[in-house]
Amino acid sequence: MRSESRCFCQLKEKSLSLLLALSTLPTSTQRVEFSRGVMEEVGYLEEGSLVMDRVTVKVTRSESSVLCSCFLFLISNRMVEFLKEYGVKISSVSCGGRHTLFLTDDGEVLCCGVGEYGLIGNGDTSDAKLPVSLDSLEDVAITQIAAGFDHSLALANDGKVYSWGRNHQGQLGHSDSYMDMYSLENLPRRIEVESAVDHESIDNSVKFKQIAAANGRSAAVSRDGHLFVWGSRLTHRPKLIDRSLFDGLSVVKVACGGDNTRSVIAVVTEDNGLWTFGDGSSGMLGQVDLKGKHTLPQRVPYFKGKKVLDVFTGLGQHVFARVEVEV
Repeated sequence: MRSESRCFCQLKEKSLSLLLALSTLPTSTQRVEFSRGVMEEVGYLEEGSLVMDRVTVKVTRSESSVLCSCFLFLISNRMVEFLKEYGVKISSVSCGGRHTLFLTDDGEVLCCGVGEYGLIGNGDTSDAKLPVSLDSLEDVAITQIAAGFDHSLALANDGKVYSWGRNHQGQLGHSDSYMDMYSLENLPRRIEVESAVDHESIDNSVKFKQIAAANGRSAAVSRDGHLFVWGSRLTHRPKLIDRSLFDGLSVVKVACGGDNTRSVIAVVTEDNGLWTFGDGSSGMLGQVDLKGKHTLPQRVPYFKGKKVLDVFTGLGQHVFARVEVEV
């Protein structure tokens, strides 16, 4: 068995926004979740050090779909000296529109970038050129991080989710917040799942296993396979997406992406099928004939009979799926 990667997205003039996940990397290498452009630098982590690699993309057009072949060439190594001197090993990195999150192997969260809207998460709005430790999460063991365009999520080992940053579209998931241009949280705050929309229909002790963040929207998968979404000015608290919409299947992975006007949520279910919902005109739903807004999940026909291993999105208009194929 081997895995291949397929990317479907929208060509916009001569630029193409891509998320590239290379399944052939060594097992010690962790993927950084953001790449933009036909020729861009993509970050990888190897043994706790930040390494910059160059990716070349060969694009083949077929109507509105795009098939991308990825070739990895090592150009240079760029060590983030601060992290080396700080004495930690980085287990994962997540890049937002103007900020970057780092997660250490012992559960510490660091952030650097623009401080506007409380993006750094340290109670201030000043920019941070060097990674800053989030002291308010000092006693919380974080296992996963996700950076949206201007907000962030962190998942703790007890299944609780914390959010901070801008909240103008309800992307932070707090029931007592407002969706306006001034709404924000400058410190990580736990999302109260008890206030989730339609939460009464499932077990009251919801614990999450995976999180995703994009431009003005967020999503999370519970340990028992339920999908919750919030933001996009539709709801400012987590909303349960009924499992019946996925033919009764459990959700194992969610990715949410898109830009400020067009969004997509992509889901992998327990049968290794791929489902999408969002803006059809973006080309991100994986079906040529879908136009307009689609608020209900639909299985992507192209992957029928294929085993989808993972799905990724970015802050542009694209979805990237990794599929197992027989050789």
